[in-house]
Amino acid sequence: MLQRFAGVSGILASMGMMESVDVQKEFANLYFDIAGDPEPVALDMLLSVAGEDKIVYGSDFPHSSAKVVLAKKKHLEESPRYEQLLRKVYGENEKKCLGK
Repeated sequence: MLQRFAGVSGILASMGMMESVDVQKEFANLYFDIAGDPEPVALDMLLSVAGEDKIVYGSDFPHSSAKVVLAKKKHLEESPRYEQLLRKVYGENEKKCLGK
């Protein structure tokens, strides 16, 4: 979607339908939550365009029951390839996002 937005926004700006935007610069300011079932596909795709310091843990609670949230969290934590990422996702990144 990032590539698509960069291309489409360039076309729309050239047609005077929107102001020109530095998509990469603006994208770098965003934080992304990994609610739902983020891995392996969605999380790997996100990591290919966003840094680990821009990912936070979103649980979808209360829209998802605590039982569902805990099961999804456990599944994510059982993947050894995300061990270092989860330390950031579960605390450090939220503090930065909230300016703490």
